[in-house]
Amino acid sequence: MLSFVGLIIQLGIFSLFSEGNNAIVFDKIIFYFLLYAVYIFIITGLSVLVSSWLKQSNTSLLLQIASWVILMIVLPKIMASAGAKLYPMEHQYQFKKALREDRDKGINGHNPDDERSKAFQDSLLKHYKVDTLADLPVNADGLIMQADEEYANMVYDKHFTRIRNTITKQNSISKYASLVNPFLAIRNASMAVSQSDYDSQLNLFADAELYRRYLIKELNTKMAYGGSKTDDWDWKVDDSYWQTVKDFDYPKASLYKSIHHCLLEISALAIWIVVIILSVFITSKKINVL
Repeated sequence: MLSFVGLIIQLGIFSLFSEGNNAIVFDKIIFYFLLYAVYIFIITGLSVLVSSWLKQSNTSLLLQIASWVILMIVLPKIMASAGAKLYPMEHQYQFKKALREDRDKGINGHNPDDERSKAFQDSLLKHYKVDTLADLPVNADGLIMQADEEYANMVYDKHFTRIRNTITKQNSISKYASLVNPFLAIRNASMAVSQSDYDSQLNLFADAELYRRYLIKELNTKMAYGGSKTDDWDWKVDDSYWQTVKDFDYPKASLYKSIHHCLLEISALAIWIVVIILSVFITSKKINVL
């Protein structure tokens, strides 16, 4: 009963902050109802089975409480610890050191005296066939900063991909454990549909990072080709320029996109439903025979 009360509250908040009664929200609401119906069905089914197998009610209650504690509290923590142990996270000092070493190999767009920046400037002078930066038809500062940005993006992608892969491997322990622990399966699926799981968070970070790169590139390009000169750091764009820059838009994920990372958990729940139904059927036949 408490689960359904919590569900109603969640749905009310969900509908309040959603834009109308669109199909995406409706699909997720239906999925929530089905998911919690499965949750209650599994609890009820296991309780009925335990009660039928054990003659003493006290023993049955004690076993059910112990199972609840193990499945809901102990096992999730054990799985999280096992993931961290099997796939240890790189030490922060080592990560920052490797990142800094690779970053230092590129152009420093904010230091014109950097050797690689000077080499880039010389290539611009040669390309435009001029003798000084002041004679360039473009702003070399904008081009250098964009070159610096593109190299930095490559370095960050290399190192942060390694970290993300480690976290994915750590989470995979809990993912596979849902095959034997239906409550882990329900938890993972519920987090996925509400977009509060790791994969949804990663998608948000990825979209935000793509927008940041787009915005920085637009600004550097405008600085390079918008009429300013090299070393003219007081140059500014007019207000109308910002009308041409698109806003950040994080679209709502469809139901399938939200849960396609937890198809294993959903399959596990389906298996548990079948197992419980068969177990109840077999147990009821034995009771009738006795």
